[in-house]
Amino acid sequence: MKIDMKQVSKRIENPTALEWFSVIAETREKDRSNKIYENLAKLLNKRNSIKVNLWKLGKYSKEGDYLIVPGKVLGVGSLDHKISICAIDFSESALEQLRKSNSTVLKIKDALSKKGFKIII
Repeated sequence: MKIDMKQVSKRIENPTALEWFSVIAETREKDRSNKIYENLAKLLNKRNSIKVNLWKLGKYSKEGDYLIVPGKVLGVGSLDHKISICAIDFSESALEQLRKSNSTVLKIKDALSKKGFKIII
């Protein structure tokens, strides 16, 4: 997939999502064999925004996982283990729950540098 930053910048209004897209495009140029960057770019390019609740993060992760959410994390549910997470946006209640579980919020560049991260949608 050829990533056209000019075309994407017209569609993506959220500055954080646009930053994500540029970091993903840069990382993809370095590692073309990994299709995960292409998939992340496609998810960011969607018209409908992705929203993930904390209960889903708790259900599909385990202690110490690195997670990437190409959308917003909402505070519905709870999280009973420590994770490292990167998302475009967080609700206040989600951030509070993440603090309570001693989880770490990462920047996209840091998250992509970790091996074995999971994408949650």
